[in-house]
Amino acid sequence: MYPTYAPVSDPTAVMGRRFAAWIIDFMLGAIVMFVLFVSFAEQHEFNTTAQAERYCDDINAGDEYVCGQSDGIAFILKYDDLLIIGLIGLGYWMLNDAV
Repeated sequence: MYPTYAPVSDPTAVMGRRFAAWIIDFMLGAIVMFVLFVSFAEQHEFNTTAQAERYCDDINAGDEYVCGQSDGIAFILKYDDLLIIGLIGLGYWMLNDAV
């Protein structure tokens, strides 16, 4: 009897699965960051985008808050809360890479 050989498979041929897993992990982290941002931020609605821009310009002139606007909605966030959100997001990605 002659020995039969199993087909040789490349153990490094997992790039597609690894990339898909990375995309899923990235999206989970982005969702966590978005939920934290929405829960910490205050929203103020305006009739026009120009009013929201002027409001954010006044807020951003100070040292305690950061303001961003999108289509007539101004999002206001304290710098401390922004730091907390960033550290939680960074911790998620570092823990994800460690595990």
